[in-house]
Amino acid sequence: MLQQVKAWLEGHLGAVTVDYVDSSAPSTGLYPRGLRRLWQTRDILGNTTERYRCQFTIRRVVSGMGDQTDHALWLMDLQNWVRQSQDAPLLGEDTQWYAENGKCIQVTQAGTGIYTLELYGEFTKKINGGT
Repeated sequence: MLQQVKAWLEGHLGAVTVDYVDSSAPSTGLYPRGLRRLWQTRDILGNTTERYRCQFTIRRVVSGMGDQTDHALWLMDLQNWVRQSQDAPLLGEDTQWYAENGKCIQVTQAGTGIYTLELYGEFTKKINGGT
């Protein structure tokens, strides 16, 4: 799943690093935040349907702040691209991708800006009871 998401994002953003700790190096990074089961149902035959949500943080570190408007537009553009993307990874049935909470989380004294965006993918898995 992680490699699928990374490849998808690189099609729009260029090089994306994958890490589990926050880095202050200028780059765009993908930070996995986990997979959570949202709900589960089971029918009389033992067939199970489960809905999952995977969460990632996209983190962009930019040296030399320049015009803040450009960075805000980058966040908005990425949110719109995720919503409209036709080639988003299919993780299961009814896969839906969305991005939200784009913001500048820090500006250092050296003029480095750190921007984040939360990326979510929701999907359904069906497991046959098989009797």
